[in-house]
Amino acid sequence: MERNGRRVPLLRLAPEIWKYQAFTKLVLIALLAAIRACALFTLRRTTGREPAGADYRLLLGAWQGWLVIVPALIALSVWVAVDLNVKVLCAGNALNGSAESLFATLKKAFAALPKFLNVYGLGVVLYVTLIPPAAGAGALLFLSGGLAISNQKTPPQYYAAYAAFALAFVAAGASRVFCLHGVLLDGLSVWDSRRRSAALIRTHWRHFLGQNVVCGLAAFAFAVLAGTFFFILPLSLGAQFLPNLCDATTARSLMILLLFLNAAMVGAFALLATPLYFVRMTQLYREYLAGVPVEIPSRVAEKHPLLAALAALYVLEIAALSSQTARNFDAFFPPLTAAQIVAHRGGGSENAENTLSGLWTAVALGAYGSEIDVQRTLDGYYVINHDSTFERVAGDARTLWEMTLEEIKAIRYPVPTLEEMLDAAKGRIVLFIELKGDTANRKMCDDVVKMIRERGMAGETVLLSFKLNLIEYIERRWPEMRTGYLIFSYDEAASLPCDYVGIEETFATPAAIDAAHRQGKKALVWTPNNPDAQERFLVAKADAIITDNVSGAYEVLNCLNRGDDLGRITSALRP
Repeated sequence: MERNGRRVPLLRLAPEIWKYQAFTKLVLIALLAAIRACALFTLRRTTGREPAGADYRLLLGAWQGWLVIVPALIALSVWVAVDLNVKVLCAGNALNGSAESLFATLKKAFAALPKFLNVYGLGVVLYVTLIPPAAGAGALLFLSGGLAISNQKTPPQYYAAYAAFALAFVAAGASRVFCLHGVLLDGLSVWDSRRRSAALIRTHWRHFLGQNVVCGLAAFAFAVLAGTFFFILPLSLGAQFLPNLCDATTARSLMILLLFLNAAMVGAFALLATPLYFVRMTQLYREYLAGVPVEIPSRVAEKHPLLAALAALYVLEIAALSSQTARNFDAFFPPLTAAQIVAHRGGGSENAENTLSGLWTAVALGAYGSEIDVQRTLDGYYVINHDSTFERVAGDARTLWEMTLEEIKAIRYPVPTLEEMLDAAKGRIVLFIELKGDTANRKMCDDVVKMIRERGMAGETVLLSFKLNLIEYIERRWPEMRTGYLIFSYDEAASLPCDYVGIEETFATPAAIDAAHRQGKKALVWTPNNPDAQERFLVAKADAIITDNVSGAYEVLNCLNRGDDLGRITSALRP
């Protein structure tokens, strides 16, 4: 890529861009790390425990949290303002052919900050800070200290609404896109620069829009090509041929080295994207003012020994890191999971819910357990049904506790008794018995435990309930019985007297699962049914998942279990 000893102008800019990108990004990393540490410290002092679950809400809701948030936002705004100023000034230097040092540019960037200390100037900085709006969301996630956020699947309409907002947000500020250029490069006031920017965009909006489309397509093409040639092809070919060329340990080390080197290369080129976009926008600014094309001056290629030395040191660090990662491969990329699959409501969606046939289906599928719902009839029998009535399964709107066992057996649905389910499950499958509905009380606990103990099935059953008092009662009176406390939101459940913490999937974050494990509890997640959710919880080391899609869960589990190194790496790297 040389022309008479001179490099192509845009490529010539790469060393200068990497220098200031390294400096500003290191400052950002240090700043975010400090904010994260302050947020975690504040949460510990506020809650008196290790942060877990959705504790970021506590940070936003406590006055102590705002002592972290407000300074953090100010610091981030100053960093963004300086970073933007540096990008514009460096782009101006590139077009002027200036070889100004990084520290001289930084000095100018800081010196220009007072020009924005008015309502309009702060508005400009705030606006550019929020382009794209996702930057603000990302900052908030990091501000939360890396704490787990809800796993709930975001509805598609939210993405559509967000896209519409982002487009409107960008369109509203398009006329101000050259505001920083006028202030920093031509010495204009913020107001005068804004007027000039609006005039230039009005005159050249078609060309400006077309150039931005070209830049967007180029960025998309780079992402696709980088993903293909730096990740998919090398890793796929490496996984196929390396095991045949060397021993397993060496192959694994080379695979990790290949992954890290490719990631470093992609990251290095990705760091060029935004600054080069600023160069192009600055080029357009000069062209629109002058009315003629403006070329980037080319210089004789300069040597950058310090940058080369840093790159070489970075490669050596990657090699060392690859070796350590290969030695601790199982810790970084967890192997097969030992999680148990439990069929929801008998046999899940594979058969009629809460029936003997559903239970037999769960047994045939190889499920570790079957979750069932027990309620008491009018005449004191215990039958298996989820709802308070049989309207959904049999069209009978009568409540279960107003009916006798004879009446229930007469409806057009095969409702089993608890005794029938216990006898069918004995020696075949573990029953997770939820004490359900208005009839769930201490009498139900006494009666159900009696049936279980008569059959010698204490080790083949787990008693579940949303009622903490029932779990405490069982644990106190029959400590040999296994219990599980079901929750919709994760808070202090890990410290409760139970064997399982049953967490609804929306709140079953990795932090919640880890917190339960630290307290010696097993994490039981309900009810992930799609493969992505099932894999997420299996990889997150949930001890068991209750699912309607038992066969699908086993497909995911088997895929993880037989995964090679490449499969384990890609699974661990998935968000």
